[in-house]
Amino acid sequence: GAGIYQSMNIGIKASTGDLISILNSDDIYQNEKTIETVINLVNQNPDYPIYLGDVLYFKNTSFFDIYRYYKAKNFKRWHLKIGLMPPHPPSFIKKSVYEKYGLYDDSFKIAGDFELMLRFLEKHNIRSKYIPHTLVNMKVGGASNNGLKSKLDILKEEFRAFDQNEMGVNKLYYIFHKIKKIKEFKF
Repeated sequence: GAGIYQSMNIGIKASTGDLISILNSDDIYQNEKTIETVINLVNQNPDYPIYLGDVLYFKNTSFFDIYRYYKAKNFKRWHLKIGLMPPHPPSFIKKSVYEKYGLYDDSFKIAGDFELMLRFLEKHNIRSKYIPHTLVNMKVGGASNNGLKSKLDILKEEFRAFDQNEMGVNKLYYIFHKIKKIKEFKF
């Protein structure tokens, strides 16, 4: 079957709208007003190619078992160079951006969203607008969160994303920040 990024690309190509949002199977929009909220903000600020919102992570089956919030508010492009990227599910990207700068690279198994954000935000310096709302609720423990081997696989793919986009990265500094980040979020 098609991989996750291949499936996303099929969806993007088939879409007829101007603004694209991708929700994974365990993710849900915060509430029934989320899309309306985004559309209103986009209409007030139409000149941005990318809009980034916040995500709330919940554990298991309870939306009330809040694990952490991940806010795009303080995101800076250089954060990508230390392994931090804005939350992917609450991002809304204009279709024209995909048409101009390319789709997901489906040779990636787990870090395709990282590569895309690195390419769009850092390499091509595409402007983004912060939407100050929690847009998506996301279940903790997806494909990218299990075990040391998967963490190493992610690192390998993230370093490949830098190489592929002809960007240097200080690997030791990067790994140091990754470890720091992992420690921070294990309560």
